[in-house]
This record gives sequence, structure tokens and C-alpha cells, in this order.
Amino acid sequence: MKNIATMFVMMTMLASLFGAFFVAMPSVHALTFAEDSLDQLESVGTAATYEATGQNTLPQTIGRIIKIVLGFLGIVLIVIVIYAGFLWMTAGGESKGVEAAQTLLKNSIIGLAIILSAYAITDFVIKKLMGAVTGVEILP
Repeated sequence: MKNIATMFVMMTMLASLFGAFFVAMPSVHALTFAEDSLDQLESVGTAATYEATGQNTLPQTIGRIIKIVLGFLGIVLIVIVIYAGFLWMTAGGESKGVEAAQTLLKNSIIGLAIILSAYAITDFVIKKLMGAVTGVEILP
């Protein structure tokens, strides 16, 4: 029975790795497509007499960096949740192992709440800074 559980965990991890690969590939293609689209959008904006500076402001750059860091922390959190589930599944009924896995899972959920609130606060502050600097209110 233990071999079946180990095999199930291994197959689940392998499936999630392949799933992550197939999710990541279209996003990489979308980035290259987005670069081509930006060139086309710039020509349309110029034809419509809009200024196409192509430069990011400081609040935009800071906001993007913070969002990237928070996104990376979200990925780390998912890995921790999967690890806690693996510990729980392989505890074999030992109360000490189950409690350790539950504690890790509880702490990761608290971390998720902190990451989500940090993202929401950052998004709000950056939008307000952009509105104050440019004078244009940015909608959510």
C-alpha cells in the first residue's frame, strides 16, 4: 500500500512539472508576441496623434519590480504547500509528522494572506502615486 501511495505522489509531482512546462511555454510565446504588438500599437498611436514616449516612469518601474518579487514569493508559497501536503501524505499516521505538516500548511496559508495583502496595498499605492504624478486617475 505504501508503494502505491509513493507512486501516486511521484506521478502527481511529474504531472505538475509537465503541466507547469505547458503553461510556461504559451506565456513565453505571448511575451514575444507582445513585443511585436507594441511596435504596431506605437505606430497606431502615432497616427492617432498620441505621444509615444516608450519610457516608463519611476512609480511604474518600482511597481513592476514589487509585483515580480511578490509573484516569485507566491511561487515559493505553492512549493511549500505541496511540500507540506507531501509530508502529511508520507507521515504514515504519526501524530508528530502530521502536526508538523499541519503547522507548515497553516503558516503557508498565513504567508499567502500576507502576500495577497502586500500585493493589494502595493497596487493601490502605485496607482495613487501614478495619479498624483501624471494628474490622471488610474482605474483599478
